[in-house]
Amino acid sequence: PNEYAPVEYSTGAYSFGELAKKAKEWGLRNKENTKTYLSTSQIHHMIKNPFYYGEMLSVGKLYKHKYPPIIDKFTWDKCQQIRTGRSNSKAPRQTKKPFIFRGLLTCAISGKAVTSDLKKGKYVYLICRDPNNPGKKMFVPEKIVLDQIKDVFQSIRIEKDMLLSVTEHLKVMHDSEKDHQARAITELEKENKDIQKKLDRLLDLLIDESITSDDHERKCQELKNRQYDINEQIKKYLKADESFQVTVKTVLSLASKAYEIFESSNIEQKRKLINYVFSNLQLRGVTLEYHLKKPFDLMVDCTTYSEWLGH
Repeated sequence: PNEYAPVEYSTGAYSFGELAKKAKEWGLRNKENTKTYLSTSQIHHMIKNPFYYGEMLSVGKLYKHKYPPIIDKFTWDKCQQIRTGRSNSKAPRQTKKPFIFRGLLTCAISGKAVTSDLKKGKYVYLICRDPNNPGKKMFVPEKIVLDQIKDVFQSIRIEKDMLLSVTEHLKVMHDSEKDHQARAITELEKENKDIQKKLDRLLDLLIDESITSDDHERKCQELKNRQYDINEQIKKYLKADESFQVTVKTVLSLASKAYEIFESSNIEQKRKLINYVFSNLQLRGVTLEYHLKKPFDLMVDCTTYSEWLGH
């Protein structure tokens, strides 16, 4: 459960406050007082702490520690990009109502985030700038933009017979990739064993007083750093295989019934699906502007084998 917070934050769909609320669902309690759950500030500290991926900060420098990492470096880096605003997916601010487009849309006129407002307790409006009068706010009914999103999901579809062919092709690709990964991991493990032999040899040299303690420490650290890098590379290969399988399952599921899945999802799930399929979402008046992430850009209104052969 400790990895849930950074993994979910790396999607760009949650604020720290929302993750603190979800900490209760995940059962993340405080170590000192097990009756309380993690707070917003503790979630924030967890997200930015390099200790969770394998390094600890001491006197301004990072040192590799011996404890098993909870998340990988890639996920941690993604969290920092979102936290510091260096990512296209910036973490949204927390609001009392879970608006669908909160933090997902920017105004094409001002470049600022499109905010949401609730009127009469049930009507949601998106607030952006009027294209014809940039100094004036424009209130766009959420339903108008949501209908445009739904139209895109309706256009994402692969016919059943095509889907079977694509699935078979992906299986072949996956088997080929697994062979490559297996060979790479074997080479890395061999190098790791060679490094361990060198470490043992260095210890013998130190005992024989053939090298100084300082030289021993310096060379050992160099070899241990390489061992750490090797282990990280092996983890990335294993993680890539797992990620590939999850992605293929998700993509194929959306390819066969994207609209139905979106329609039956709750607000939180809709936000994740939008974030998964769309990029650079902007609102220009009442018109939604966007790019589709790969491979969904290839699936829009694509109905013939000849089209897919080209892709």
